[in-house]
Amino acid sequence: MEPGKETALLLQPARPTGKSGTVWLSHGGLQIRRDHLYQVKFLARAEKPAEFRVRVEQTDGGRGNLGLDEVVPVGKAWQPYEFTFQAPSRREGAARIVIDRFGKASPGYQLSKPSIREVGFYHPNSGLYAIWHSWKKTEHRDIYKELDFVRGGQIVRGWGEMVSAKDPTKYDFSSIRNELQEHVAAGKCAWVEVMGTSHPEWMFESVPYYHKELNRQVYDKKGSLRYWHPNYIAAHKDMLRQLGRYLNGLKPDGSGPDPDAVNDTERKAIVGIRQTFAAIGGEPWEPEVGEMPGEDDPGWIVPKKAGGLGPPWHHVDRRLEYEDEIMDAYRKYLPPIYIFARAEYFKTTWFIEANPFKYSDSEQDRIREKEEPRCKLLEDGELGFFITGEGIEPRDSAADVLSDAFMDYTRTGRTVSHTETVHGPEFHKSPSGRVFPRRVSPAQWIYWTSLIALHEGASFITARGGELARTKVDDEEGCEFRDAYRFTAKYAGYHASPTVSPGAWVAMREGLRLQGDYNFLMTRLEGDENEALPHLPGEFDPLYGTAIHCVGLESQRYGAWARKTPANGRMRFDLNDDFVESLAGTPAKVRVVYLDNSEVGKFTVACSGLLFHQKLSKSQMWKEVLFDIPHSAFYPHDKDDAEITILPDVDLTLHMVEVQRAQPAIWHTARQ
Repeated sequence: MEPGKETALLLQPARPTGKSGTVWLSHGGLQIRRDHLYQVKFLARAEKPAEFRVRVEQTDGGRGNLGLDEVVPVGKAWQPYEFTFQAPSRREGAARIVIDRFGKASPGYQLSKPSIREVGFYHPNSGLYAIWHSWKKTEHRDIYKELDFVRGGQIVRGWGEMVSAKDPTKYDFSSIRNELQEHVAAGKCAWVEVMGTSHPEWMFESVPYYHKELNRQVYDKKGSLRYWHPNYIAAHKDMLRQLGRYLNGLKPDGSGPDPDAVNDTERKAIVGIRQTFAAIGGEPWEPEVGEMPGEDDPGWIVPKKAGGLGPPWHHVDRRLEYEDEIMDAYRKYLPPIYIFARAEYFKTTWFIEANPFKYSDSEQDRIREKEEPRCKLLEDGELGFFITGEGIEPRDSAADVLSDAFMDYTRTGRTVSHTETVHGPEFHKSPSGRVFPRRVSPAQWIYWTSLIALHEGASFITARGGELARTKVDDEEGCEFRDAYRFTAKYAGYHASPTVSPGAWVAMREGLRLQGDYNFLMTRLEGDENEALPHLPGEFDPLYGTAIHCVGLESQRYGAWARKTPANGRMRFDLNDDFVESLAGTPAKVRVVYLDNSEVGKFTVACSGLLFHQKLSKSQMWKEVLFDIPHSAFYPHDKDDAEITILPDVDLTLHMVEVQRAQPAIWHTARQ
């Protein structure tokens, strides 16, 4: 059999064997990848009613279950069988389909047209996560436990915080496990992250350091360690080795299981390791202001054990070498779960776009040379990535590079990613300390930063504790925040899994960067007369922005952008084909979010062979309407494959069209 092809294979024993029979269907190229979704189809019948077991198992490294293991009945008439299953997060490889357990005195049976194909990619712990809720400030430490739409939280420690109180030369990771146990008890998952904001005291006895903090993320009172020094790199690797053993449930020396280390249940609750290079503080590579102090700067302090300053600083070579050494250590020592690195590690051209005049031609060449081999790790699904500067749209050409990473690797289902917005919903704070107001309202900022993350294919979307806490306030803004986050939690992770996605949608916009609608398994067709709103003022600054006149009420989350179609015009939409097929015959809902700004007129929604009508009442508010479809039959009703058409008899401003699955899709996961 060949993956993805319905081969005309027919299996029919000449006579019953009297024993339990087994059929193996395999192909040398069939590889099952972790967290990916697959669909198995075949036809079967038997001489008399019976039952059989169908499963997908590994053919290398044992016969582990790869996600499908079901017992089903079979009758005398040909019957179609279809199974959608998900491969486990910690198991993948060469596979085969096994059909067996026909029972004693098994009847003769026939099997026809077996096929298997990949139908999507979905991380089982995708969703909305709290971030920075327990770092330094603890006011919202437990917010992730209190909200049902939050999938989990973040466990973050400074390197120096994990030093043993009994022996400062050793590590004590128990605080990570204690917090992880809280997540498990609450039925939640967690990120784990170790930052270089602080270091063990003994490192200042073996690594050269500058006598003061070179960045505001450096919390060590003695100053900033020379992170490219061999002793620093060795210490970093050793810390990761010991952390990996602890998270893998092993003793510090790796000699065997440790009952005081993380156990299997707790480990399964770790959604991923958020990787940091721990160079100067948590994230930066260079001083916040000015250049790296020169080799002859008297501010450098060289302990005896350091053996000298080590290699001279170079703003390209030292960084690239250090990145590769530390990333190799993460991949080698940490548990077999996703490691999320900064998107800039893979898309190295970001550094050039962010600082176009900083690098010589030869330096730019060396930076670009790293991009292809590093991105190969994303293509293979070995690593994930994250960004910390998400806005309602990319803010400059450097951000465009990172947006490309999402479109190339996560929207397509090759790997996973997570997003973090830059600062809060009210303002942006520059490195110099200047504060710039957002160009949209807080509710619109929260909502549209989530929409772009969903559009880009992020499986894990984060929100700060204070932002999540506002959902608990029972006022208009609290309701807008809450509804925005619920929408985010509903769709996170399903971007590449149309057969099981809870729905599909288009949010209308144009924008300055990443132009066009934000969409999810559904697109708006071109060729219809409509215009993007609002029209941005000429003095608009794409980095920080000035206030713009939103569409509708600022207090409502929808109106940062919209599109308007004229009276007697039309707006058409095309749904993902696999999504349409998975909906066939089942109930669905169509949701339309529109600006109610006309006292006369109506609009009509044509879809699934039905017509729905909605009158306008000039409330000047954004409204939404839901239309019920008892038995879905979304089929194209014009030459451009439009499956939904909106026809207004007055000018109509739209934010979103959404198709909702009324019944959850059925799919299987591995019994681990």
